[in-house]
Amino acid sequence: MLRLPTWARSLLSKPIGILYRGDSLWKDHLHILGKKPTVTVGDIVTRDYIKNLGKAPSLAVIDGKTQRTIESGALSGIDELFDETKQVTNLPGTVNIWEIRAVISEVLLGFPNIKTLLKVSGEEDLLVLPILLTLSGHGDLNMLYGQPNRGVVVIRTSPSSRALAEAVTQVMEANLPIYSMK
Repeated sequence: MLRLPTWARSLLSKPIGILYRGDSLWKDHLHILGKKPTVTVGDIVTRDYIKNLGKAPSLAVIDGKTQRTIESGALSGIDELFDETKQVTNLPGTVNIWEIRAVISEVLLGFPNIKTLLKVSGEEDLLVLPILLTLSGHGDLNMLYGQPNRGVVVIRTSPSSRALAEAVTQVMEANLPIYSMK
């Protein structure tokens, strides 16, 4: 299990991709998603994706909470929109790297054609990193996650987004300081 050091949390308070403030992604920029497979991380982002696109993303990662508060009913009935549902445990402030890699490897067998809902017991926030690392080598896709009180971040898989995810994951593993992340 990897733990994010307290000093490194500010790294992830900045968007990894392009931040669309408020609901501007859903109102003005839906076209940027194109026909690429999409991964959503977070309950509100997943709900809004389904509401605005009328379909489930290729992979949705949810924990039943919004800003660490349990949401009752926000995603009721969501399971029926997906072909399969998987469960994983991930404690707050950590990445259960081996379990996540195993589950994402299973997801890859049908990705993006088999739509998968990944329910997290604990917290899904940091799972953007291992999912990005794992899926970035499997074609061009969009990854969406919520930036609390700001909007939605869209990441297009690229060598630079993968490098950033690798750098943060290495900090978690080795607990070493980062000097430059350009």
